[in-house]
Amino acid sequence: FGGAAIKDNLFFFVNYEGFRQRLSQTGQAHFPTLAQLAGNFAGLKTLNDPSTGAPFPGNIIPASRFSKVAMNYRAFFPTPNCTVCGGNNYAGITKKPSNYDQTIQRVDYNIRAKDVLFFRYLWNDESVYVPLLAPASGTSFPESAQNLANHWIHVFTPALTNEVLFGWGQSKVGQIRDGAFAPTNIATSVLGLQNIADRPSGWGLPSTSFSSYTGVGAGQCQFDNDRLFQLVDSLQLIHGRHILKVGAEFRHEMFYMDQDSRIPSITFANIFTGD
Repeated sequence: FGGAAIKDNLFFFVNYEGFRQRLSQTGQAHFPTLAQLAGNFAGLKTLNDPSTGAPFPGNIIPASRFSKVAMNYRAFFPTPNCTVCGGNNYAGITKKPSNYDQTIQRVDYNIRAKDVLFFRYLWNDESVYVPLLAPASGTSFPESAQNLANHWIHVFTPALTNEVLFGWGQSKVGQIRDGAFAPTNIATSVLGLQNIADRPSGWGLPSTSFSSYTGVGAGQCQFDNDRLFQLVDSLQLIHGRHILKVGAEFRHEMFYMDQDSRIPSITFANIFTGD
């Protein structure tokens, strides 16, 4: 949308663009069954008692050996629902939303015959969420950018002109795990884990992996924030068949990256129980 605000002197232009996409994807995984979450591994690979090294009687882990954290973890394993999934036992659908918004504003101003000014501002914001089959295990990918530009032309004479350019830009790209920056930390308030670092970027379900099952939890958080400031002044002289142009440029670029690779993580191998 655009037009003249002041006839022959002031013009404006405004633009907006939006995009919404919703994708669904079917996936498979291998999660513990309800019986296994209750400690019953009868008929499966023999489990050894870590404290004695001897097999658990009946291949069943007594409920008295369950820790509070382990019992709280059970809520984050989807119940197996597939018997025709090959080596997996769970099939589910994940939804991947994607949003994009952009706007541009521009103003052109003919101050007088010897001075012309234009102003432009651009802003866009995009977000994509990539979920996993297990709850609280997805990752968001936000991205935004801003750009500001000014251009002023002054005519001293038909042969001598001066241009001033000003530019500023900012770009932000992120990767945010489920639960990060939430009001409370799932790891402590729900699971009951202790001695967790008090960094909101690491909050959420710990990245948990298993030797025989699909893991739960999301990866790390990362943020990139880049900025650019630019100022250019140039003087142009036309003399006969020759054009002489001189000028100066100042540019200041800033790059910031914050990567939290110290998120809580737990790995369960088959070292102590054999599974």
